[in-house]
Amino acid sequence: MGNSIGEGKEQVFENLKSLNLTQERPITVFEAGPGNGNYKDRFSPAFHESRWLGVEVWMDYIKEFDLVNRYDILVNMDIRNFIWHSNFDVAFFGDILEHMEKEEAVNLIAEAKKFCRHIYISIPIILFHQGPVKGNPYEEHIKPDWSHKEVMETWPEIVWSHPGNTVGVYRIDGIN
Repeated sequence: MGNSIGEGKEQVFENLKSLNLTQERPITVFEAGPGNGNYKDRFSPAFHESRWLGVEVWMDYIKEFDLVNRYDILVNMDIRNFIWHSNFDVAFFGDILEHMEKEEAVNLIAEAKKFCRHIYISIPIILFHQGPVKGNPYEEHIKPDWSHKEVMETWPEIVWSHPGNTVGVYRIDGIN
């Protein structure tokens, strides 16, 4: 699979533009679970200059989508084990949090807030069961039943949201 539903991406793009990040300096972008790299493909043209770090757990995606050559830095590991060493202007957690337990998702975002100015979450907000895809056990939806209400209650610090029909997109601001 390696891709995500397109719903909400245009709203994220508009919200990103409203932040005026490109007027400050070249920006740094973190992407958790890039899969086929569609977040980088879609959003990198919006920035004058940017440096992208991706963390992808599934080696087959790294090879199939040539992620090593598409990201400035690519790390092959489970995002839940990632140790943050630097700050980022923007972070994308696109269609990844449903692949872990709720507590793991909460801990992951709490840690990201210490290192990322603007965190975008994209997550199915309907009951969406999914098992492993093409041998990839990380594609399984461990928590397939997020709702917009639950996302808002889980992260009350959300500063912007757009609940779609199947996917909700959210922004949380972290470090200053």
